Amino acid sequence: MVATVRRVLEDMKRSALVRRRPTYPSADALRERAEWGAAFDRCHVCREKRTLDIHEIARRSKSSEWCCKENFLVTCRQCHDSILSWLPAVVQCAIKFIEDRELFDLNTINKLRHREQGAISWGEVHAWVQLLNSVRGN
Repeated sequence: MVATVRRVLEDMKRSALVRRRPTYPSADALRERAEWGAAFDRCHVCREKRTLDIHEIARRSKSSEWCCKENFLVTCRQCHDSILSWLPAVVQCAIKFIEDRELFDLNTINKLRHREQGAISWGEVHAWVQLLNSVRGN
């Protein structure tokens, strides 16, 4: 019994020390990301022409496969730092749908966020799309 407890404690110590290595996308994936972002000349959030960054809807820390075009928004630095840090993923998905409908894929976002397929539903996104379009005057 004591030996079993010791073995379990040793396993716990070893597993606590093992850190998950960060995953980095390939050079090709980063090049594709940059090319995708260069196709846009305005921030997807405020629609201003400023210096643009690429924002990930599903955070890098949440997924090893974060570097895919379905996960990206183009944002100015101001929106990235002040708005997107607190904006719920469902609203970010609505912005993605409005600004980059061709690459909008809700299943991919739910998967990248390690959520069930219906965690963010089309109904929620659609409600936000309508609200954003009315506010933006679309």
